[in-house]
Amino acid sequence: MTTGNITNVELEALFQNNLPQIKALFTQHSLIEMSRNSIIVHQ
Repeated sequence: MTTGNITNVELEALFQNNLPQIKALFTQHSLIEMSRNSIIVHQ
């Protein structure tokens, strides 16, 4: 996670809004970085 200062409510919303994509990415990758604006897959 690279979000900087973020409230718990914002952090929870970030996970809820991206959870399906995060789950799908973790089926094929082991290192995923998430920021406020993007999800980055590291090979």
